[in-house]
Amino acid sequence: MDAVELKPVNRRRRRVIVAFVLVLVSLGAWWYWPRGDARFVGRWAMSDGAILPHLREIELQANGESRNWILAPNRTIVGVSRWDWTVDDQVLEFTEISTAPAAGPSYLIELIEYVYRRLSGPRETPTRMRILEITRDRITLETMPIVAGYEPQEVILTRIRVD
Repeated sequence: MDAVELKPVNRRRRRVIVAFVLVLVSLGAWWYWPRGDARFVGRWAMSDGAILPHLREIELQANGESRNWILAPNRTIVGVSRWDWTVDDQVLEFTEISTAPAAGPSYLIELIEYVYRRLSGPRETPTRMRILEITRDRITLETMPIVAGYEPQEVILTRIRVD
């Protein structure tokens, strides 16, 4: 029996498929590659040092993105937003990507706005906070002035243990 040779068309198709799969794997690896400071990665309760309990929870992911849940006093979710975050020279910086209401088809709204913001760029000035103290379960920050006359405010992040 003669050895059956592969047709050139099949070889080309396989090469295109292999190249496409490699590009997809590379994009996925780049997207999830750790870019955030490991000390900050995790889920945190955010408070402004006031008497009220925390009304925000934030999850800082290793790839430099975060999700921010805005909570009502009864702990129901009022809104969700996505942010990029970076740490540079004792400054934590957040740039908003998208915001969605918690009611209704929020996942779809959030996804559409997320894609739009990624393509169009940030819509506002990044929020910058000076890092005052870092421990394993607590980070103390101070907001940095955006305009003249703005009083810095202390912000406390307390780690939420997720088991």
